[in-house]
Amino acid sequence: MPPKPAKPDFVIPEVRITPHIRIREGLWEHIAHGLMTPHDFAVYCTLHRHAKWGTGVCFTNAAAIAGNWCGNLNVNTAQACFARLRDHGYIKYPKGNGERGVYPVLIDKYEPQVGILKGWRLIAEATTDFDDPVYDYISGTPYSQAYGASAGDSTERTWCKDGAEYGVSTERWIVRLPLQAIKQVTAQARQAGQSGQANQSITGGGSLPSYLSTGEVSAEEIEFLDDDDDLA
Repeated sequence: MPPKPAKPDFVIPEVRITPHIRIREGLWEHIAHGLMTPHDFAVYCTLHRHAKWGTGVCFTNAAAIAGNWCGNLNVNTAQACFARLRDHGYIKYPKGNGERGVYPVLIDKYEPQVGILKGWRLIAEATTDFDDPVYDYISGTPYSQAYGASAGDSTERTWCKDGAEYGVSTERWIVRLPLQAIKQVTAQARQAGQSGQANQSITGGGSLPSYLSTGEVSAEEIEFLDDDDDLA
């Protein structure tokens, strides 16, 4: 009787974690009130797909967005969607000057998931310089703990009112900074941590928060990191 074949080793196949696009839950209420058409929603989601995950800014134009839909979305319709989305405050982009080419499209309330802006929310309405977009600090880690007591004491707060459109209004002071200022306070926090001068208010008794760390990112994030090394 021939010997039984050896039992093959059980091998767990490698599973690739696929990132997801974050869409605000409140949009469905906006859709129900007629503030966003099906074409608007398609364009909005396509902007999310192509935006930089570390900033919430998409460098594109209406023709490029329409090109994602295999002829099912013409350029004129995409242009009209861009205009409506901007008028309703979902996105913001520079007014055209007649030149062709791509331009920055800011997605309002976008929350970066990688890089130094993780823990911040893009505020398109407050942005006037498209090279230096404005963000609100929304992380659960207190600002002074994340960036240091000196940063917490010197940073001005902005009075913010949230949720009025849903009938539940919340008013609070928030930290609102342009991108270049966030880069500066992040660099200062990193320097303090690496030099051993960080106190309890910066580190919380441990290491810097993950979004300030200079360590490695997970494999599933690498493909979606921004080209700008300063944001990694």
